[in-house]
Formats: sequence, C-alpha cells, structure tokens
Amino acid sequence: MLYSVKPENLHTVLPAYDHAKVIETIGRYDATMQEDAEVLVKIGLACKAKSVLEIGTSLGNTAKLLAHYFGDVYTLDNALEEFGGHGERTGEVCRDIENVTQIIGNSLTPESYSSIEQPVDMVFVDDGHDYHHVVTNTFTAMQLIAPDGVLVHHDTYWESVMLGLKHLATVFDVWLVEDTYLAVVKSTIG
Repeated sequence: MLYSVKPENLHTVLPAYDHAKVIETIGRYDATMQEDAEVLVKIGLACKAKSVLEIGTSLGNTAKLLAHYFGDVYTLDNALEEFGGHGERTGEVCRDIENVTQIIGNSLTPESYSSIEQPVDMVFVDDGHDYHHVVTNTFTAMQLIAPDGVLVHHDTYWESVMLGLKHLATVFDVWLVEDTYLAVVKSTIG
C-alpha cells in the first residue's frame, strides 16, 4: 500500500520518531534538502541505526551527515560520469571520514554489496532515478536490512521514482513523507 504521512506524524510508522533529536545537520543543503536531511537523521535515530548504507553517494554530503550520527556508514556509487556520477570527485566530502567505507560499484549487481557487514539498520537510496534502479535497489536492500530496519528513498519528485515506488507499494508498505522528497519502506511493519 502507498500511504502519505506528514513528518510530524512519522511516529505512526516509527514509534521512536518523536523522541529523536537532531542537534545539527552537517553539509551543504538548500532549504528543501535541509528538511530532508533532518527527517532522514530522525528516521535513523528512531530505528536506532548503528550501520547505514547509502546507495548513490554523489560528492558525499549525506554520507558525511550520516557518519556524524551513526556508526558504520557504507556508500555505494558507480562514479561513472556518463551515468551522472562525479568521476574522481565521487565521495570527496566523506573520503577521509574514519567510519565511512566507500564502495565503487554498480548498485544493480549483487557483488557490489559483498564488502558490507550485514545486516544494516538503515538504507538510504539516492541512486539512479529510474524505475529499474528504484525497484532493483529496493529489493536488494531489503535483503541487507535488519528485521527492524528501515529503507528511505530520496527524490520522490521524479516521475520515474514515483512509478517505481507505486510498484513497490504492491509488495511493501511505502510512506511518502509530505513536504519532503522522502519515502519510507520498512522491512517489517510493526
């Protein structure tokens, strides 16, 4: 099922959400991204994330933010410029952060995930913004996530991302977080 939820009502999806406190966000974000960053951190805090996988690193601003709040952070990005990657600049913002492990690989191939200690508590998907990436990355991530973990998709304003999320909603419960570009998928509903 596909649901819509306001950020202030995310406690209905993640009971500890109301108690999660964001002290500061780190990184360069515009106003919209600032709200998304705060909600993302609160989601991770609510599910008591100790390990996080980010699929789609870009320059690494979000990985830096996640590393500030959570233990082990894995980032996976193909880095290929022809696919929207930043080439050698991929992950430059988080490259020297001790608790961040950067993986260069194709998110659509299972072997790219082999160096990740599993399970992870939260997965943040901000990768290829097409239907195939959204669906494939979600099914792959659900195999890596802890039973009480959570998956968060970004960029729900893309039509192809929404198409993928609508398909996923036939298998999982998916919550679109209003006033953000985030969607939450839980591995177990409880």
